[in-house]
Amino acid sequence: MSEQKKDAVLPIPDWLREGAEKAGETFPTTCYLCGEPACVVGVFVPTGDAAIEFNCVGPEGKTRSIVYGLCGACLDTPGIQEVIEERFLSDQRLNGAGLRIV
Repeated sequence: MSEQKKDAVLPIPDWLREGAEKAGETFPTTCYLCGEPACVVGVFVPTGDAAIEFNCVGPEGKTRSIVYGLCGACLDTPGIQEVIEERFLSDQRLNGAGLRIV
């Protein structure tokens, strides 16, 4: 993982992890792209037209997001955000296969 990206990645705070566990949620442990162990957790929150495109329109007043894990190698992929978004769209076409939308 590049030094710049390492500096930008923050660990999941204990209070957030504990709150998720109490709610019966867990954080991804594998990379969304390759299946290797994840070293970071990403959250994609599409808004506006993108929320419709990514099937993330929640009940009124709610924002739905996509939670995913990435390994260090995939995190270092050039244009990783575009790669992830294209994979989200592809998986949405397959009825959400592999996506955890919360």
